Amino acid sequence: MKSDRQNVRIVQIDANNAGQRIDNFLMTQLKGVPRSHIYRLLRSGQVRVNSGRKKPLYKLKLDDKVRIPPARINETQQATIPDAVLKLIDESVLFENDDLPEAFDYLIHAENVLLSPHVAGWTVESKIKLAQTIVDKVEAIFYSEEKNNEEKDIKRVTGIGGLFFKTENPAKLKEWYKTHLGFNVDDWGCTFWWKDKEGNDCSTQWSPFPEDTKYYQPSKKEFMFNYRVENLVELLKVLKEEGVTIVGDLEEYEYGKFGWILDPDGNKIELWEPIDKAFL
Repeated sequence: MKSDRQNVRIVQIDANNAGQRIDNFLMTQLKGVPRSHIYRLLRSGQVRVNSGRKKPLYKLKLDDKVRIPPARINETQQATIPDAVLKLIDESVLFENDDLPEAFDYLIHAENVLLSPHVAGWTVESKIKLAQTIVDKVEAIFYSEEKNNEEKDIKRVTGIGGLFFKTENPAKLKEWYKTHLGFNVDDWGCTFWWKDKEGNDCSTQWSPFPEDTKYYQPSKKEFMFNYRVENLVELLKVLKEEGVTIVGDLEEYEYGKFGWILDPDGNKIELWEPIDKAFL
């Protein structure tokens, strides 16, 4: 009787077998041997390719040298896993490596497709949680984009709210404007009233400031504009996202909300969400 070593075969892979999975190749070489036993031979290292171990899914290459041992099967060992079951498992494999089918690869990378797992034996509660997760992801992707677009489409400046400038003597300058140009001045300057297109009473403030005022800081300019806005909180949020420099914190008074920004020239701009009726 020949020894097991004498019965070992070395098979060199030709073009006809190149690209074939090693477990399938061994099924053709070891006729009648159950696939479960072939897997055992691979796991134990009795089958080797180029003197190295390989997993069952390894795809053979041209000129690979495969060591195939003799396969002796006891009668009691042959039915551990039915071939029909192993065949079903084998046929259930969609892909075996990174070379995904073209259609599946498209679905994975498509921006308008969500892939979700289907796991046998899941409870109703698990499926509900999965469904909610999908809904949350859809909302996060599409609703957030819609919300961002709405924020960027909000009304920004609706009019000029004020003109502020530095002067050596604010009281003297106000008196000059009152005498010669008829300005109705008060402690703050002069308030001009006008109506918007909906017929609402609106105001614009004209105010001289002393030369040493710190109200325009960090700007070093001699003037500052005030612009009227409709939704200051949302506008400041959008401006910050757009990279605009925000100066200080939002402040709120009985006559409106105020926020400040800097333009590219370093001019400080006052944004005002007015409550005009407070002046009436």
